Amino acid sequence: MSRNFEIIDPDLPMAEAMRKIETLNLSQLLVCRDQHVVGVLDESDLQRRMSESGRDLAHARVRDFMSQDVLTGHEEQDVKDLVPPMRARNVHSIPVLNEDARMVGLFTLGGPWKRAAPGIDRS
Repeated sequence: MSRNFEIIDPDLPMAEAMRKIETLNLSQLLVCRDQHVVGVLDESDLQRRMSESGRDLAHARVRDFMSQDVLTGHEEQDVKDLVPPMRARNVHSIPVLNEDARMVGLFTLGGPWKRAAPGIDRS
């Protein structure tokens, strides 16, 4: 689990979120309010939603484009128990929460966990 992760506020303008994604070369940003995960802004979801909505990003906010159905893990949870639900939902990384439901880390499938979950599409 990494304790180094990027988060954004749901009220952040989409133009700023896009700059952050491009500048930091990220495929997703976690959307948090008061350290509580409220959504995820994923590059592929973002492209799909932009083409579907035809919205002008100049006035859009992150909350308008984020996915709210976020798979999470808990810091006391065994890592091997995180892999099957990630695999089932084709998710590469999930926020890890503490007992107060605040984000404390990010678990990403990599190294031995990548081999443990060969069914995940990495394209």
